Order: sequence, then C-alpha cells, then structure tokens
Amino acid sequence: MKKHNFIKEDKLWKCTVCGWKWTSKSKTICPEVTRYNWEERPENLKTKIELERLNLNLKEDTTSQGVIFSMTGGFYWLYRLEDSEKVNPNLPPIYSWDNRNSLKTPGELRKLGLEIGNAKPKGTASVWDKILSELI
Repeated sequence: MKKHNFIKEDKLWKCTVCGWKWTSKSKTICPEVTRYNWEERPENLKTKIELERLNLNLKEDTTSQGVIFSMTGGFYWLYRLEDSEKVNPNLPPIYSWDNRNSLKTPGELRKLGLEIGNAKPKGTASVWDKILSELI
C-alpha cells in the first residue's frame, strides 16, 4: 500500500486510485484498489468469509479487486466470484441459519421425536462463519 493520489473534485479531495473522498487530504494509506461501502459494491465481489459460506475458495494467484474499510475491523478485501472454485462439489446448498426454511438439524428432529434414517442432507447452514453440514 502507498499514499493516496489526490485530485480536487467538488470541494473534496479524491484519490484517483481507490476513489474515496475526504474534506481534507487524508494521511491514511491507499489500498490500491477501489474502495466500497458494504451497501454499495458490485454483487460479484465477496470477502473471503462470504466465499467460504458459498463453498468457494480463491484460485491460485488471485488478487483483490476491491476493499471495504471498517473502523472496527480494518480492511476487508474483496474478490470476484469468477476467481473462485468450489471446495466440495458434493456439498448441498448453503443457507444462512435464519433462512433455512423448514430444514432441521438432526438434534432438532430428535426433539420432535423424528428419526433421520438414511436421509441425505438437503442443505448446510452457515453459523458464525462455520459451516454445519447436517441439515435434513
């Protein structure tokens, strides 16, 4: 990372590299890729954690295509979905814990008095950045 390359634009200082704007010249370092907000980024750019939740790993020699800066977490580097590949092609679809519809874990089924038998998992759920692969 290096210093920002500033130009004056509409009473603000804008870095021509990362695109971020300030009211005065920032002394922070430039991430050397486009900087985004969480809400305003291309749909195909994901963090490593988001890729893992999708059962994806980065391909070798992949470089970041963007970044989100958080005051509490620092830099969250963003990568293109196209630069990733499936980790486990046999893993069922991954759901967020809150959006898993009627899918239940084996423990939840046992509490309902139901048996799993030879049923194959219909999905997995992402919980606190870990994958549970036991939804039925």
